Amino acid sequence: MEFENTADDQSVDQNAVAPEAQEGTEAQPQPEQDAGAEAVEGEDQPGGDSTDAVEAEPIAAPASWAKDAKEMFASLPRETQEVIAKREQERDRFVTAKAQEAANTKHKVESEARSALQTIMQNHQTALQQFLPEVPQMPDPRLLNTGDPQHRDLYFNQKAQYDYAVAQRDHIAQQIEQVQHHAGAIAQQQMEADLQAEHQLLHDKLGDEWSDPSSRAKLFADLEPIAAELGYSQEVMAQARAADILALRKIGDWRSDAEKYRSLMKKKMEPVRAAKSLPPAGRPGVTAAAQAPTDPVALLYPDDIRR
Repeated sequence: MEFENTADDQSVDQNAVAPEAQEGTEAQPQPEQDAGAEAVEGEDQPGGDSTDAVEAEPIAAPASWAKDAKEMFASLPRETQEVIAKREQERDRFVTAKAQEAANTKHKVESEARSALQTIMQNHQTALQQFLPEVPQMPDPRLLNTGDPQHRDLYFNQKAQYDYAVAQRDHIAQQIEQVQHHAGAIAQQQMEADLQAEHQLLHDKLGDEWSDPSSRAKLFADLEPIAAELGYSQEVMAQARAADILALRKIGDWRSDAEKYRSLMKKKMEPVRAAKSLPPAGRPGVTAAAQAPTDPVALLYPDDIRR
């Protein structure tokens, strides 16, 4: 009997252990799922962060550098390259600004010199005109036919005075013509310098919109209607200065901004206009006649007929 009880106890222990073993076998797949999840998560890990995977674009060496300097620049750390590139850009901007200042100063000095020289030429021309002699009347050739020696001497005397006055007049007139020619050349140089300075100003203010011929033609096409409204004729517009073009360009920008603002406000007001056109909401249990607004005059004077 004791043996049987022992056997029964062993069978009970085995039966008790069996469910635990089954539970253990059923719990084993979970580590596999966890491992699979780790594997899925691990797929993103080799690449790391997407922003880190994408390498930053290389920084180009300054164009003015020599080949060996560019090769040395390429071997530097990126932070050092950024510092050098920034300093080079600042230096280029500084040099460009100073060069523009020097060009403006040169243009100003040359303009002042040409203006002073032109004033001198005009004063010289005025002075020469004052020295123009009065040419006497040409002597009468009949004095030579009278046979009188005094008449003949008088003729030659008057002829000498006449020839001298004509020669002096022609010489001074030639000098005046040269002065006028030089003054015209100076004025032409001044005009060309002013046009070049205005062209440079428009290039600095408008960039490719002025430098590119097609963009410049489009700019003039856009400005012509504005200029016509302001009273600019086509002849005046063809000779427009930089200040006129920049002013018309600014007016065009203001007009474009105003049109955009009106369009935006129109779209914003569409829901408001739509809401105003809707009939008033009815109240439950109240007829339409009762909801209609009553006229205070009709309430005070019901016997009067309104016409």
